[in-house]
Amino acid sequence: HAVYGATLAATTAADLREVNLVRPSATTHASNSEQRLLDLPFTVTGPNAIELTLPDNPNLAPPGWYMVFAVSTGGVPSMAQWLHLQSQ
Repeated sequence: HAVYGATLAATTAADLREVNLVRPSATTHASNSEQRLLDLPFTVTGPNAIELTLPDNPNLAPPGWYMVFAVSTGGVPSMAQWLHLQSQ
């Protein structure tokens, strides 16, 4: 679990271009009202170590489950890690 505005330490094996939160979809009648992709600011803190800053606005990222993807400088996404975003 993680809360709005928090920072999280993470490890990575690649030089990163971006880190994203992706909300799982909910599709009905050809309408997808849950599709979201948010770029996460990150700071390199050491070899294979980064610090992620989570969104602080629930209007941009409603509470719930998200997949976290790290994308290498070559454009290759990582396997997703699940993150549950919630208010304190």
